[in-house]
This record gives sequence, structure tokens and C-alpha cells, in this order.
Amino acid sequence: LLHGPAGTGKTMAARALAHELDLPVLSITSGQLASKWLGDLEKFTRYVFEIAREEAAKSPHGRVILFLDEVDALIPTRDEMTHEAVRKQLQEILTALDGFKSDGSVFVVAATNRVDLVDSAFRSRMSAEIEVGLPDISGRYEILKSMLQNRSQRAGRNLLGDCDFLTVARETDGLSGRDLKHIVNATVMEKARLASQHGAESVNLIETKDLLSALTKVKFKREPERKIGFGIDAEIARRTPERDTPRSMAA
Repeated sequence: LLHGPAGTGKTMAARALAHELDLPVLSITSGQLASKWLGDLEKFTRYVFEIAREEAAKSPHGRVILFLDEVDALIPTRDEMTHEAVRKQLQEILTALDGFKSDGSVFVVAATNRVDLVDSAFRSRMSAEIEVGLPDISGRYEILKSMLQNRSQRAGRNLLGDCDFLTVARETDGLSGRDLKHIVNATVMEKARLASQHGAESVNLIETKDLLSALTKVKFKREPERKIGFGIDAEIARRTPERDTPRSMAA
């Protein structure tokens, strides 16, 4: 169970784990299980775990990673106000997790920004809880340096001039990796805009002042983390019988 502030790389950690283990990833969020029909919540949940087992059987290593994103919304803490459908969904998940432990075919990784809102029964079944916190100054230094070097490689030419990453790292205390990515993107886009107006030859390489200028202009958006792996929406739809809608009944 990975937990920590938004934008700190929890999804990237799951992606890196899948790469290191050479395993396919099945990604699911609470929104993908939403339905207006009573009973669909637990049914869709059951489909997810059926699909996970099937994909594990197809995998060369006989295993698959099931990534549960925004798990606080998928498996919230239960109280007297919890809807019965949510209780049944949670029980379906807990039963499946117990089954996964016995055969080892599905490795479950979950991520949340609010670990305090995740049901205690689910947390007790996870083998470890790992906090993914905001990067410290050395982490921000490495993130900025890596991002801009990767941008240079993708551009096929050097984009970096006299750039003091340590100074920028000091000025970005409290920002996440995603926030730093916004700063880098804003800096590169500004340079591209100037190059289109005045010609690439007249535009200087990226310097410390450019990054600090972008820092003052960027409005940090708390965007949802990207889904990883392959989606299951189409597969769930295939397994769900067509509803008798008023239109079809009239026909």
C-alpha cells in the first residue's frame, strides 16, 4: 500500500515495480466500477479479479500486478452510514485478496493520498505500507536534473546552459515531482515560444533564471495520476448483459 501526497510518484513506483519484475499491470480506479444499477458494484469488482486471474494465467511468469489507484475511494472506511452495496463490494475485495495470497498469481499494489480513509480490514491484508513523501532538496535536485537531461535527449540537442539545479531545488521546497514537471514543461514551452518568434539562434539555453521565472508563473494543478497498464472497461462491458432500457422494452 503506497501512500503520500499527490504527485509524489506512487503510480511511477508501481510502473517501475512492474518493469523490474517483467509483469503485466492491470490498473483499476473506483470510477471504473461506478454504476447506477444496484448490484453492479460487487459484480464489476468480481469481474476485475476474474480478469486478473485470467491475465496471470496468460503471463509468461504466471503472475500479474493488480494496481488499485485511489484506493481510499474504492475501499473506504466503513461506518454505520456505509451503503450496503459498498459493504458487499469491500467483502468481495477482501475475499479475493485472501485467495490471491494462497495462489500467489496476483500481486496487489494499491495507492492513496489519504491512507486514513482506507478500510482497516483492507490495510491489514496488505503486506506493507510504504509512505511516498515529498522529495527533499537532494531529491528535487535529481528530479530537475533528470527531467531536463531527458528533454535534451528527446530534442536531439543540448537545451541546458548555465543551470544551477541546487539553487532551484532550494526554492522549490514543499513541491512534488509533478509540480517540478510543471515547472520544467513551462520553461521548455517558453523557450519554444521565443524560438518560434525570434528564431532558435537568438534564444539562449535554459538557465537558472528561466526555471525560477517559471516557478513564479506556474499554477500547480493537482491532477489525478495517470492510469498505468491496460484498462478493463471494455472487458467489464463485455461480461455485463445488456439492460432492459425503456427504449428497448418499448420496441
